Amino acid sequence: MQLDHTIPYDENGPPGQTRLDNAGPLTQRHHRIATHGRWRKKQPRQGYHAWRTPHGRYRITNHTGTHTLPPTLGSTLFDGTPAEQRFITHLLPTLTAAG
Repeated sequence: MQLDHTIPYDENGPPGQTRLDNAGPLTQRHHRIATHGRWRKKQPRQGYHAWRTPHGRYRITNHTGTHTLPPTLGSTLFDGTPAEQRFITHLLPTLTAAG
């Protein structure tokens, strides 16, 4: 596992860049995809990583696994207004509930 900064670490940036809401464990393969691939990644809340594939598909990963996110919600999470993004962020536990 490797610790990934959701918002890339800036060597000349402010202190506090490495914190729980801006970091998460990824396998080496997934860390390379996030760093060098064409995938986009966000951490909308602690423990939840949202991914947009190069083909416009959306996934959420958390402690329960990998979950498909409908395109309308995924695109809002990445490109919506700040208010829309906060709304989707609050829905994530419900959208990814096991069962």
